[in-house]
Amino acid sequence: MVWENNGGEGKEYFFSDFDKFGVACFIPLNTFSLTVESNGLGIIVKKPGTWEGQTGDVILNFDGFSVDEDGYYNVYINSEEEKLFNNPDFVSSDEIEKGLFLLTGRLKVETTNLISECTLYKNDGVVEILTNVDKDVAYFEFEDLPDFTASYKVGVKFKDSGATLKSSVSFRYLFSTEMLDEAYYYDGELGAIYTKSKTIFKVWSPVSSKIELRVYENGTPTSVDATIGSDEYTFYTMEKGVFSVEVNGDLGTPTKYGVLSGNIRASALFFLLRAP
Repeated sequence: MVWENNGGEGKEYFFSDFDKFGVACFIPLNTFSLTVESNGLGIIVKKPGTWEGQTGDVILNFDGFSVDEDGYYNVYINSEEEKLFNNPDFVSSDEIEKGLFLLTGRLKVETTNLISECTLYKNDGVVEILTNVDKDVAYFEFEDLPDFTASYKVGVKFKDSGATLKSSVSFRYLFSTEMLDEAYYYDGELGAIYTKSKTIFKVWSPVSSKIELRVYENGTPTSVDATIGSDEYTFYTMEKGVFSVEVNGDLGTPTKYGVLSGNIRASALFFLLRAP
């Protein structure tokens, strides 16, 4: 299972080849967003079609890897240690393995080697610095939910090498919590509220930073594409994680809206019936 480390959806990839080091899997980076090399990838090793035998989440930080002469990043996985290596000898390079918000009101950072310092960033501004860490794990404590519209990163300084790295922080463990439900509970009307004179679109998406609407005259395109359809309408933010936009005129055709959260685009359909 592999996903982009910015809240992206996971997908199964299968080991399709063998080499002298073991089984191998080839994944084109253009499967992900244009910023995948800065976001990193999350990886779980498991049996196909089931969660049996799964490892814990391991984060691939591309800063610790280099492209070979054929244009590949070579990543070696030792599933027993649940670690990633840039060499077949399984010698740990300096990497940030995990940076994620936990359900217990903590942000956890795990690294491959000891670190002396760890910094939490919000929208590139420093939130907190932990010094004299001297471990390969660090925690930041928080009382309230993080701002889902913000970009959080952690930076570390490794004790022995002095090298510094940054990595994005994942919200994925917070998406299904009671804490999120209580903070963003909304019982108002959602969806496409249609009349012949106008349509009001309301979307509940507290983890999104921006939502845009495109209206397609015919058909249902498979992706949100800025080169087709009408001009984009940008939703404005309401309370409780609700976004809304009002479009004048009779939109009695299928319309499609795209949700932009971080660097991920998702899409959904409102099917509108034109009044007779």
